[in-house]
Amino acid sequence: MLSSCPRLLGGVLVLAVVLTGCSDNLFSSFDSEGTSDDPNVLLADARAALAKGDTTRAIDYLERAYNIDPDHAEVRVTLVGTRFEQNDVDLLTIREIGMYIANASKAARPKSAATYVCSFDGDPSIYEPFDFAQAPAFQRLAALTDLFSDAETLLGDLDAAEADLPDALRARLLLIRAFTRAFQTIVAIDAEVKSLGVELFRLPSGDIGICADQSQFGSISEAQALVTSIQEIIVCTLLPNYEAALDDLRTRNRILGGDDDNIVLSAMSDALDAMRNSIDATCSASQ
Repeated sequence: MLSSCPRLLGGVLVLAVVLTGCSDNLFSSFDSEGTSDDPNVLLADARAALAKGDTTRAIDYLERAYNIDPDHAEVRVTLVGTRFEQNDVDLLTIREIGMYIANASKAARPKSAATYVCSFDGDPSIYEPFDFAQAPAFQRLAALTDLFSDAETLLGDLDAAEADLPDALRARLLLIRAFTRAFQTIVAIDAEVKSLGVELFRLPSGDIGICADQSQFGSISEAQALVTSIQEIIVCTLLPNYEAALDDLRTRNRILGGDDDNIVLSAMSDALDAMRNSIDATCSASQ
């Protein structure tokens, strides 16, 4: 009789786990398939769906969990991360864009008779023009504005240091935030440049210079004022967000036990240098 007790107790424990619906879904065969009203169970359901490669079903479960508990940090990070995965947004994509900004240009164009006012010394008409929109994947990612806006909304008030998250999800939060910040900065600079009618050139140093064709303006001083204005916008308003993205990536690397000497950070740092080094702007405290 006594020898059967351990077996009996084991059966009781298993039954108790099944009946109470233990969080983290210890037994994948007992998931609720999205029917639960418990965000932890729905999170486990989503993980089970992801394990099967079903991102669409996982997102359905995660959105349901988020609607039930909008403050659930793991649900929020997993939801945004799964949406990024569904849209093929990953670290390699931002690396490619960073490498383009640091190294690539459009084909050289013939010399022009235009007189430019620039952020650098020299005649830009002998340099190669530069266009952010020519970067690999730029147009595809630029079409995903809702994805990045939703990422900002869902993760905006989550503090990576304070949020109740396991290290793997904390690192994922930082990665998503870094990608979003970096790419939105690039999109914003591209939009600003095109809306104001200035041109960008790749300089011999590898940096990106800003020029205004004075023939398009009433006077040289008007063209100079525009160049000065866009330098201040880029350096004082837009690039700080990009620098914050680099800080997020460095923190992520430390969480995962890596260092700052890797190809992604190098590409993004080189891109920042290319965008900033030829620009001389004074930022006021209010900017």
